[in-house]
Amino acid sequence: MAAFELKVAQKQSEYLDHLREVQDSISTAQQVAAIGQDAAWWDKLIYNVENLGNTINNYAQRAAVAAETKMSEWINDVIRFVGELIFQMSYYGILVAQRIFMAILMIFCPIMFALSLAPPWNSAWSQWMSKFLSLSLWGFVTYMCIYYIDFILLYNLQQDLIAYNHLLHGSVNSWEQIGALGLQGIGSNCMYAMGMLVGAYIIRFVPEVASWLIPGGVSSGAGSAAGSTVMGMTAMAGGMAGSVVGSAASGAASLVRPGKSKNSNNKK
Repeated sequence: MAAFELKVAQKQSEYLDHLREVQDSISTAQQVAAIGQDAAWWDKLIYNVENLGNTINNYAQRAAVAAETKMSEWINDVIRFVGELIFQMSYYGILVAQRIFMAILMIFCPIMFALSLAPPWNSAWSQWMSKFLSLSLWGFVTYMCIYYIDFILLYNLQQDLIAYNHLLHGSVNSWEQIGALGLQGIGSNCMYAMGMLVGAYIIRFVPEVASWLIPGGVSSGAGSAAGSTVMGMTAMAGGMAGSVVGSAASGAASLVRPGKSKNSNNKK
């Protein structure tokens, strides 16, 4: 996971470097075609003054890409922190609960065995065994859930790498492409948070799934309180993520609009 996240961050920084290379090569080619390669310094000065609008546009595009990259990093810190906090709470909560419940059952093990010798409670020992075995499976079921959650997160990161490679091979100096870069960064962070929240939602069903494997095992009611707490925090995180993404998307759109109007004025 960390290796793929590092690759995604490198692709974001490569876009800015590639944009600078493309802009410098285009500017150099246009300057050579207009005044020649061995032009005097005053000719270069006159050319730069006449094409000041293109220079401003190039620096504006670089600033927009840098702002989108930093904005993506900020959203990454906020959204992923909230998503991982909820996921880690569910993950460690279910494992700590398993340890506590198994310790309680082990303390009452002799009592359950003694009660099973009396006819009114002859099923006490079998019920104790089924619940103890069901609790022992909580860790296995939890790790199975984490395996598929990690698969979802890895798939999203792989798709992000494909998208960034596509953006790097496109028209990197167009405002539309720069806007797509910002939206891609926001989308990748949201998909990561979505995977974490889905993982927190799935882990709440671990007690129920473990009870399916052992007849008479611990029912899902043992995790209902934790599950309701997780769902409340998930809804709160979803609202926070929506507000952050909405403000970030509006900011990215405001960065792109000036370039579009400038291009339209140039066309006119």
